[in-house]
Amino acid sequence: RMPAPGNGRLQKGFRGMKRKRSEAGLSSSNDRSNRNRKESIAVKMEFSSPMFKKLIHHETILGLSKDNLSELVLRSFQNLNSKSKVSKTILTLIKHFQKSTDTKSRTPTNTKKPAGEKKTAPHFNPDLEIKTYELNEKARCSLAYSALLRILSPDTETSLSGVTQLEVRETILAKLASEILSDPFTDKTIVEYIKENWQDRIGLAKCFMNHIVRGKTDSKRYLKVLASLLNDLWNRVDTGAEFQEFVLNLPMIPKQVFENMKVYVSENQQINLQAGLNTLKSLVCFRPTYRDRAANLLLEFSKHPLENLRTSTINILIESLFPIKMLRTRLLKCAHDYVEEALKFDKTSQKAKAKAKEKEEREDKMQLKKEKKTDGENIVEEDQSNKKVIAKAEGSSGDKDDGQSGDNNEIKKIWRNHLDLQFAIATRLPSLIPEIMEQFSRSSRDLQQIFSSLVNKLVDLVIADGNEKKISNLLSKCPKGAEDFMYLIIHRLSEKLDEKNLISPIKSLYRTSKDARFFIPILKKLDRETTLREFPNFVRIEPVKLSRKAMNVLLQGTDAGIDAPHLLILLHEFSSKFKLEPHNLIRLRNTIYYVCINNREKYGKEELSIALKKMAEDSDPIPTLFMWTLMQVLGLFPELENFAMELLSKLNQRQFWKDDNLWKGYLRCIKMHMPRSFPVLLQLPINQLGKALEEGDGLRNPLAEFVGENPSSARRQILNLLDIR
Repeated sequence: RMPAPGNGRLQKGFRGMKRKRSEAGLSSSNDRSNRNRKESIAVKMEFSSPMFKKLIHHETILGLSKDNLSELVLRSFQNLNSKSKVSKTILTLIKHFQKSTDTKSRTPTNTKKPAGEKKTAPHFNPDLEIKTYELNEKARCSLAYSALLRILSPDTETSLSGVTQLEVRETILAKLASEILSDPFTDKTIVEYIKENWQDRIGLAKCFMNHIVRGKTDSKRYLKVLASLLNDLWNRVDTGAEFQEFVLNLPMIPKQVFENMKVYVSENQQINLQAGLNTLKSLVCFRPTYRDRAANLLLEFSKHPLENLRTSTINILIESLFPIKMLRTRLLKCAHDYVEEALKFDKTSQKAKAKAKEKEEREDKMQLKKEKKTDGENIVEEDQSNKKVIAKAEGSSGDKDDGQSGDNNEIKKIWRNHLDLQFAIATRLPSLIPEIMEQFSRSSRDLQQIFSSLVNKLVDLVIADGNEKKISNLLSKCPKGAEDFMYLIIHRLSEKLDEKNLISPIKSLYRTSKDARFFIPILKKLDRETTLREFPNFVRIEPVKLSRKAMNVLLQGTDAGIDAPHLLILLHEFSSKFKLEPHNLIRLRNTIYYVCINNREKYGKEELSIALKKMAEDSDPIPTLFMWTLMQVLGLFPELENFAMELLSKLNQRQFWKDDNLWKGYLRCIKMHMPRSFPVLLQLPINQLGKALEEGDGLRNPLAEFVGENPSSARRQILNLLDIR
């Protein structure tokens, strides 16, 4: 321990320090308290002085307090002129500051300090004012650029560790480059440095752009640097995440960025598609200032001709943005407007087609009205010229057809692009389906095909989201004109769900729509009573292929229990119960042939024989198409000829000739199977036999020969009718 300050030598030293302090302009603590003011000491510090560097790095200085270090520096610089005393002065001061106490700063004698409390070091706290000199512009820039290059060097970068140090380094670099230097060469240096390693230097890029804006520099500089960085990011395959982070954190996003993004995403799908769409999504969610621009661009992409871009955009809109309430209304309105645009375009195209057709018909009529020349040579010349005109017209019409077909394909693609968003939203919001059906009812046949092509995907996604109950509840009502669309929905639901759960809503739907097509998908589970009651409506279904489909479903086995012979009977009874027009009768005949007679898997000799026998015996009236069916069966199975003759004998007893169709068929069948059919023919009443001989060409002579050979088989009236004596 140092001796108490009462030591004479130390007191002399302190007196010397007081004298030197007074000479330097410093006052004692008592003087300062009396005057209540502080004087500042101005010291010229030459930091580049080798002597100062040697002194400031002295090992004994380590650990000194700020106040003591200030006093030390002050006292040291007062003695710089006498270099021989420098070391001695510093060591003496350090020793004094560390081990001595200031008697003036002690506690008053009337105040007792607690035992064990250490004595405090002397307290010197002069106000230190450091004056620096401003560098000129050239020197300042040179010094700053040297610092920039030094910080950018790989050695400096690798020597730093920890997030905090890297952030400080990025801040220093950004501030140097943006606010102190701010010249094109420096900007290029920083940009090239960032491009070398985007993954590790994305933080520097964000910090640099922020400092450019804070520095209130020219906006052209900001745009130029931003364009350079974004162009590099777009042309890289593995920087999608960096692009999203960089754009999302930009202090200012110019309109040009969105325009460039539109071009880059649509032209370079493989590189920029997902990165660009994710960036736009993040801007919508986290940057309210730019929400409208980003949302508009996404909505524009949702009807883009490129399917990959359109599909990816719609997925983002539905998965990420539609659940947000503030954006849902906007998406719904936009989707509705897109479909209305398609409908408007459809209406316009239909009008154009109608006008073109009218014009073509008008031109044809004008061509026919041209005067015909009577002179032979003129006629020949006219014929030759007409051939040329016709050939030219045929060629041009062919080209026109090709052009029209190409235009139609393009139109259909445009329609499809406009419908995708509406259908995608409907998968999450099934209550939108009635609106889609209403739009379907207002569209042309061509546009309805586009609607229909999207139904299966719509139903599948609704079921996948667990909304099958909601879509089933929508089956209670079908807008007029949307029956085709509703049928497709029911058909897809029947493939994905239990058909029994659909019976009740479809019955309710049928009460209002009266469209039997809706029963076809659930026909297997439909009860027998409903099936038989609605069977005539199944036969009338348009188009005919759907009617035949219903018949085939019944053949495959249903809960109604209608077997193959019964179905054939039902089809024939339909022809007799309802007065059918000739074209409807032909349609029914074709249905019977393709569904039953030609179906060798379900209809053999046994099934056909059962059906024909039951119709001949029990059907009242006899079905109109009975004779036609019988002839078709005999053509397939000639061995059933005897069976057929038995059926014709039974018909003779039922006055079938009242039906012209049956009578004509009967005569044809008799002629086809002569002479085996003559005994059956002779069973007819005499009046009908005479009519048969009159209407059946070629029957009289063969029948007369048959009766002449078998006179016992004919009555006297028949002999007289045939002029047999």
